[in-house]
Amino acid sequence: MCVCVYVLQTLQAEHDLLVSKVDAVRDTAMEVIAHSTRYSKTVEPQLTLLNQRWQEVTNRLKVSASSANALFLCLYAAYPSLLFSSSVLYFLVVGSVR
Repeated sequence: MCVCVYVLQTLQAEHDLLVSKVDAVRDTAMEVIAHSTRYSKTVEPQLTLLNQRWQEVTNRLKVSASSANALFLCLYAAYPSLLFSSSVLYFLVVGSVR
C-alpha cells in the first residue's frame, strides 16, 4: 500500500475518533455560555477558535484525500499494471474522507 494512502487512512481514523470528543467539548462550552455570563466572555472566543481549527483540519483531510485520489488516477492511467492494488482501490472507494 502506498505510504500516503496509509497516512491518510490513519489521519482519517484519528479524526473520526475525535469527532465525538470535539462535539462533547462544544456541548459543554455551550452550556457554560448559556448558564454563566461570568465565564462566557472567556469560553466563547475559545469555542470559536476550536470550531475554526476543527474545520481547518477537516478541510485539509478532504483536500489531501482528493489530491491523493487524483494522483492515483493519473498514475493509474500511465501505469495501470503497476498500480493495480485492491488495497488502494479499497481506499478510493471506502476510505476517502467523508
